[in-house]
Amino acid sequence: MKVTMPPGVYILGDPCYVIPENMWDDFCESTKGYNYKRLEHEGHTAMAFGTDHGDGVFYDQQGREYGVDAGMIGLVPALWAKPRHPLDRSKPVQITLTKPTKCSRSDNGTLTFGDIKIVTGLSL
Repeated sequence: MKVTMPPGVYILGDPCYVIPENMWDDFCESTKGYNYKRLEHEGHTAMAFGTDHGDGVFYDQQGREYGVDAGMIGLVPALWAKPRHPLDRSKPVQITLTKPTKCSRSDNGTLTFGDIKIVTGLSL
């Protein structure tokens, strides 16, 4: 499963922590014609791949932690990010894509966002 994302500033992680509530249902229902979640709104795109083991904690090759409560990890435009609750313990990772960037999900559950690889075949 592969997709190319346009340049921009994104939050990488579980989209449930980032996408505004008024857009969440549309995002969750966005699988029509895709093997992943994808939502386009006002010229910006969000996308997410399902993890191999649903919810849990996953790590990229740099040791950054991605807590997952909606069974997916993806990219959400930073300008969509809803305000974080003071007790929110998620650790969003902001990344900047300077050119169109390939993202993919392998059969073994490894998610790739440009140079970032997150193994979801194992959870803690």
